[in-house]
Amino acid sequence: MTSMSVPASYSSFKAAAAIVLLCVIVSLPGFFTLPPIDRDEPRFTQATKQMVASQNYVDIRFSDKPRYKKPAGIHWVQSVSVWISGYNTEAPIWVYRIPSLMGLIICCLLLWRIASVFFERRFVFASVALFPLLLLSNVEVRLAKTDMVLLACILLTILPLARSWFTKNKPWDAFLFWSGLGACILIKGPIGPLLILLMTSSLSLWGRQVSWLKPLMNPIAILLAILFTMPWFVAIGFESNGEFYRLALGEDLFSKVKRAREGHGAPPGFYTAFVNGGVKVCHWGGAKVGQFV
Repeated sequence: MTSMSVPASYSSFKAAAAIVLLCVIVSLPGFFTLPPIDRDEPRFTQATKQMVASQNYVDIRFSDKPRYKKPAGIHWVQSVSVWISGYNTEAPIWVYRIPSLMGLIICCLLLWRIASVFFERRFVFASVALFPLLLLSNVEVRLAKTDMVLLACILLTILPLARSWFTKNKPWDAFLFWSGLGACILIKGPIGPLLILLMTSSLSLWGRQVSWLKPLMNPIAILLAILFTMPWFVAIGFESNGEFYRLALGEDLFSKVKRAREGHGAPPGFYTAFVNGGVKVCHWGGAKVGQFV
């Protein structure tokens, strides 16, 4: 008696569907009802709300002041969520969290594809399924901020890099790579490209050659990435009279390189060691966890 073989495409579809379902199930508790627990989340959502209200998708404002810390990409994505939801400026906080949920789903799907480049697919699913169960993943998916969306954009660039390293390139990999880089820049400026630069430099030094990057050096893909990112940076330069570059690069980015910007630095492992104790102390003191955070 011969066993029926399952087509690879059907097996892949089932695995992808299971990953999406797992991400949704893990993310639902508290997603709609949890109030803002991070001080940055209300700032991001308020800036997006004002962008939607004013219909000015170039300038970023918080109350009556400019918010020139990050590019406008995350506010555009949140604005799409508001528009799709139909709530307009009255949208509740969970509407602004939808990009983080979509970011988690995309991250898991990309991690599954990246891991499949390195290992047999039968060993990949279980390891990828752990990602949405992590504490940090559970926190970030319930925050309307840049981090989960940025990670999805970074992984979008890592997938073609992984295939190029193992010479398993697809015809569209160059476009994926440069699109991911462009999206990283629009979401959080140079952070994503700096990480990719460190990764590619380390691999090139380790392998003592850079030819593995050649399949990704497609001039058309590079040009499209430039055309994708440059218009907003030019527009915000005119809109702010150059103030965006002074605040975003000079005060927000480079000052963090020199010193702890928010004053919450600690040795490695500090937060992991004390998180449970902090929550217990907060509980004993009769305060809400949101107040403690």
